[in-house]
Amino acid sequence: MSAPGDFYPTLRRALALAREAGLADAADALESRAFAAVTTGSEAAAEAGLAILAFRAQAGKRLPPEVSRLLDLCQVEVGKVWPRMRPGWRGAVWRWLGRWGLG
Repeated sequence: MSAPGDFYPTLRRALALAREAGLADAADALESRAFAAVTTGSEAAAEAGLAILAFRAQAGKRLPPEVSRLLDLCQVEVGKVWPRMRPGWRGAVWRWLGRWGLG
């Protein structure tokens, strides 16, 4: 397991673009969770990853491609510590396995 890189500047850019695209409420919710005070770096990454997943679910098809790409980059970094948070099918497989206690 490797440590995630600093994905917060990328996340801030994704939030700004999401607000410009009319997703201000969802972006505010993501920001409040992703930048909350936590005790460890691993905990911070997990909370940011969960917040990104919730944001994607809330935004749905309204999510602009550039915001999605930036969030993918963030999820790659979070996935270094929490594989279930990876973007795309790899993360989905880990989340599915987790439901069955296998991942």
